[in-house]
Amino acid sequence: MQSGFGKPLVAWILSFLAARGQALTFWSETWLSRETLLTRTVERLRSTRVATALEIDATWHRVRDVSLQLGRWGRLDVQMLVEEHAQGKVLVRVARRLRVTPFFGTAMGCIAGLLGTLAMMGAEGWLAGAAAVVVGLAVRASWHAAATIALADTVITRVLVEAGAMPLWTPSTAAQAKAAAKARAVTVPSTGHAH
Repeated sequence: MQSGFGKPLVAWILSFLAARGQALTFWSETWLSRETLLTRTVERLRSTRVATALEIDATWHRVRDVSLQLGRWGRLDVQMLVEEHAQGKVLVRVARRLRVTPFFGTAMGCIAGLLGTLAMMGAEGWLAGAAAVVVGLAVRASWHAAATIALADTVITRVLVEAGAMPLWTPSTAAQAKAAAKARAVTVPSTGHAH
């Protein structure tokens, strides 16, 4: 990437993915069913075709509720927790984790072996070409992951807002939610910090 565009793009993608490690949080004055929220979220995600496949985890240990497959190299795991508070109010937390597949690890090992072999052979031209392809594929995969996470966040937020929840994860939305709650003479619990 000879232009000045490549480095800022990669930096933006990496910072975007790092920021997405935090949970989305929502507050509702009325009780919300986790199962209903998950069902609506899955229906919406399927209608957007955001991922190549959706997998729903129905096991009892629940390390994830839904996984969005990102091709062969990774998946986005989504887990929802509904905390019940006094008088039927709830705090909803949605964690998202980006996971790589064993295929990705194997592919990276093979690519590292190829690049090492080319370097030992002194094939600088081939080495530069292979390295450029690897960087291009990594940027494309990161871009795809960032776009998928952003779309999943939008879908999850819309589902929860339509169900009557208020987002609390940014300073501006937290302030708006608290102001709206104050206007209705109710309290919104502090989450310790804005997500």
